[in-house]
Amino acid sequence: MKFHGVRTRLLWPSIISVPTILLAGQSAQAACVLIPNPGNNTYTCDSGVGGPLIDTGGNNTLIMPVRGTGFINGPVVFGAGADSVFIESGTIQGNLDTGAGNDTVELRGGFVNGTITQGAGVDTFKMTGAPFSASSKAASSTRLSSLAEESSGSFLRVTFSR
Repeated sequence: MKFHGVRTRLLWPSIISVPTILLAGQSAQAACVLIPNPGNNTYTCDSGVGGPLIDTGGNNTLIMPVRGTGFINGPVVFGAGADSVFIESGTIQGNLDTGAGNDTVELRGGFVNGTITQGAGVDTFKMTGAPFSASSKAASSTRLSSLAEESSGSFLRVTFSR
């Protein structure tokens, strides 16, 4: 049978391939694959379970994006370098250590069930809209608007806001 000069059997492969082409353009979930490579690395943990994450070389970034369900089972350890950690969802079930260097940690959601340590360097810690509990001397203060402490040649800037 012909349809406007084209055989019917030739139309089916064209129709079937349209959804395939549309699906190929969609971005895949990053899951929680935390495999270090030499140099600077960016890790995204938005679903699934991964970890621990230990990458002590380069300037590294960990992103746990909003509306994610990622779970890092174990510590996150970065070394000397300008490292960044952005937590908007999910859980780190272990300590977070950004090592030496000018590091940034932003906690907007999610959980870190362990200690957060930033080594020597000018480090920034920002927390907004996330639950907070700590047992440090900063937490014993009744006013947690900002804290600056100098020790061992490092400077830490902490900002809390609601």
